[in-house]
Amino acid sequence: MKKYIVSFLFILLVIPVHAQHEYWPDQALMRSVQTGIVFQNWRIDGVEDRIIEGTMPISVIWPINENSSIQLMHSPAVSRFGNIQLSGMSDTWLHGSYIANDRYVFSAGMGLPTGKSRLTTSEMTLLNLLSRNTFRFMLPIYGQGFTLTLGTATAIPVSDKFVAGVGLNYVMRSPYYFQDALDSKFNPGDQFAFTAGLDHQTLDNLRLIADIIITYFTNDKLEKIEVYGAATRITGKIGMVYTNDQHMVWAVARYRMAGKNETWNGTTLMAESFNSNVTERELEAVYSYTFSDLFKVKLTFDARSYVENESGTGQADLFGGGVESHFQLSPNMLLISSFKHFIGDGEYNRYIVAMSGSEFRLSTVVRF
Repeated sequence: MKKYIVSFLFILLVIPVHAQHEYWPDQALMRSVQTGIVFQNWRIDGVEDRIIEGTMPISVIWPINENSSIQLMHSPAVSRFGNIQLSGMSDTWLHGSYIANDRYVFSAGMGLPTGKSRLTTSEMTLLNLLSRNTFRFMLPIYGQGFTLTLGTATAIPVSDKFVAGVGLNYVMRSPYYFQDALDSKFNPGDQFAFTAGLDHQTLDNLRLIADIIITYFTNDKLEKIEVYGAATRITGKIGMVYTNDQHMVWAVARYRMAGKNETWNGTTLMAESFNSNVTERELEAVYSYTFSDLFKVKLTFDARSYVENESGTGQADLFGGGVESHFQLSPNMLLISSFKHFIGDGEYNRYIVAMSGSEFRLSTVVRF
């Protein structure tokens, strides 16, 4: 029961906040270093150049005791689109968590501005492509100023098989220069998130999970002038986990939506005429088969269907899958390799065109 509740607490708080990193509850109890390479590329039909990114994610997890741990994350990368290139360090994340009485988790972290943030006009063009959720690049933004996160969550065991929980999270973002052409600092809005979840041990080997996340953003500023107001975002998620001695099936479906943003009209913020936010629908599934203590294979499936906004942009329908292998090279070293391929279509410059992409990962996890 303890492990069941602790796992749910991390799903409520830690995973939504750091979704861009591969962070799972069991890792919090392991002293380890994970590093490797990730190579991603996407082709847009009718566009000669591919969008390419190579990343070297590094993660260090250091448990302090059975209730607390810290994690350090950094992802230097090289990104390219035609003659436009971005390369160098990313921001560096330091995150810590503490579990009290097996029912409460407290989380704090900071993003140190070690990545490049002051970009040229052409580099901004590349960044706009990297940050599209459609492609889900490992490092969509290199640098964005100092960031601080604080969060807490609690789980309430309703019965031996049913747990409910809630979580709160705050993200503070500091001003930074984001473009060479502007002498003014950009101050992205702070972020408040409320999470509520239900977890049910339906069968001995089957868990069902449902979460809702409501995220509110304060207005973005250019120096002291409010220039943009992001709409409140609502994310719903349902999932399941089935496990036995050799088999594991994990699946999760997500639905994200938001209302109209507010934009600067020269004198004040006004609600945009057409909702520019895209409704996002995603499905991920993994089937894992353990051959032995030394070797495990996962088959993965990924579907992303984004509904165009009221301006007629942002549509995408992409489907992909692949294989991932885990080799236990020694009691303390794990080798992970994976490959995914995607096909489909999406909007680019207001035209619906074919798109395809691939992702290759090779990493090692060393526990000590």
